[in-house]
Amino acid sequence: MSSQKGGLLPIRLDSRSSRLAPTQVERDTSWSSWLRLSSVSSRLCKAQILAFVAVIYLLVVFLMFNQLLFQQSKNRVTVEERNSVGKLRLVESSKDTVEDTSQGTAEANNSMEMVNQSNVSKPAAIDGDANSLADDGITAGFKTSPDDGIVVNDSESSHLAVEQVRFLYNANVESFGPPNYCVHIFYYPWYGSPEHDGQYLHWNHRYLPHWHQAITDRFPKGRHNPPDDIGASFYPQLGCYSSRDHRVIQLHMKMLRQAGVGVMAVSWFPPSQSDDEGRPLDEVLPLILDLATTYAMKIILHMEPYKNRSAQSVLSDIQYMHKRYGSHPSLYKTTARPDSPKSLPLIYIYDSYQISPLSWAEVFTSSGSSTIRGTEDDVIAIGLLTTEVTKSEILRSGFDGFYTYFAIDKFTYGSTSNNWYGLSIFAKQHNLLFIPSVGPGYDDTKVRPWNSRNTIERVNGRYYGEKMIDGINCQTRFLSITSFNEWHEGTQIEPAIPEINSGIKYRDYRPHRPDYYLDQTRKLLEGFTCTAT
Repeated sequence: MSSQKGGLLPIRLDSRSSRLAPTQVERDTSWSSWLRLSSVSSRLCKAQILAFVAVIYLLVVFLMFNQLLFQQSKNRVTVEERNSVGKLRLVESSKDTVEDTSQGTAEANNSMEMVNQSNVSKPAAIDGDANSLADDGITAGFKTSPDDGIVVNDSESSHLAVEQVRFLYNANVESFGPPNYCVHIFYYPWYGSPEHDGQYLHWNHRYLPHWHQAITDRFPKGRHNPPDDIGASFYPQLGCYSSRDHRVIQLHMKMLRQAGVGVMAVSWFPPSQSDDEGRPLDEVLPLILDLATTYAMKIILHMEPYKNRSAQSVLSDIQYMHKRYGSHPSLYKTTARPDSPKSLPLIYIYDSYQISPLSWAEVFTSSGSSTIRGTEDDVIAIGLLTTEVTKSEILRSGFDGFYTYFAIDKFTYGSTSNNWYGLSIFAKQHNLLFIPSVGPGYDDTKVRPWNSRNTIERVNGRYYGEKMIDGINCQTRFLSITSFNEWHEGTQIEPAIPEINSGIKYRDYRPHRPDYYLDQTRKLLEGFTCTAT
């Protein structure tokens, strides 16, 4: 389709004009006059054009100069200082900067249906897969909001990152209102740094093999090399911190108060036990409990699987918990079990389906040979529901309820939010607690590079908001969030920053601030009324 620019069309007069034809002399005189006038007009026209061009040029220069001043007022300079021990990078710029690039496609997408659970720190799936949403991109460059603080990457300077970020979260926690004890967030205290632990722990996570060697051979192997290369698709605002650093734990609790969350479900192994990537987590639990008192936080044990775990060994773990931590004021207890007015500790048991219902029944049913019901070791035990069959297993096992953990919709029967209303009805019919788990997304490709099929994009927080609303609409007594800081699987709401290290691009939360998911959590939870004690 063509178009015609605005303006007047030329008017031409031909021999049929009403004007009388001039004589030859008149024509010559008129022609000479016209030439002179044309020459003068031409010179005037050229002068006007030049003047107009000059004005436009000066205007453009003026606008460019003002834009430069404006940018300088918004952006701060990226500073890089290198020395023999490492690198300190101050990274700050405009809040409005967005630089998205598309995420590269991964191989073997169509071959992934589940994640091998026998050799992972935290298994990512039992069955099924995920439907990815629109890609929110892998951001490039170092630009971030002016409030992002200092990112420190070398081990000897890692305390600077914590100190510099602390001022961002120095608000009085009481200003965020009371914590919601109906909301439990999964928390992982398994990270380590050379400064506090003598070496990196978990940040240097190995690449996990696929259960088919032919697929494993097509992907990276070995370990990540912190601080530039870490086992996560996002980079933490605090850098490669240690979970044993009391300042880090304090910051995390301030962040959780900002998010409105009241209970930390802390990943836990019994004494001397740990996952393949870290150290015994029971060592840090006393510090977490003590600091939780200061911030009015409560602590739940999220019992992890370990070699030769059985119902009887879990019974021993529960007895140890009561003896060691039962009287601590920060250990979360509730009267949520319908058949008992007594306030009892609540525990999550991850991968509970790996032990038979008959074995669990020996511990969790009143008729079991090793029952804890009605004893001083009693607890509210929450098992993991993965498949529809697991519902009957939960009942036969004697669990007090079930949770879904995975932050991937349609990944398992339990994690599919369309099933939550039915699960809520089932739980009420059998006097069980149903605790749906919601999360902001999922990306474990830095530890399982062959598992991109199960990546769930955050879509700038939209996915999290939708799942949170689904969970709240179930009208359950409790809600769980996966997770605060499971960085390997990309489910964290802990602040992350834009980062490029040694050519490695990390994802981030832009166009939002690094603490976006803390504020979003608080706002979403305004619709979730806590009734538990």
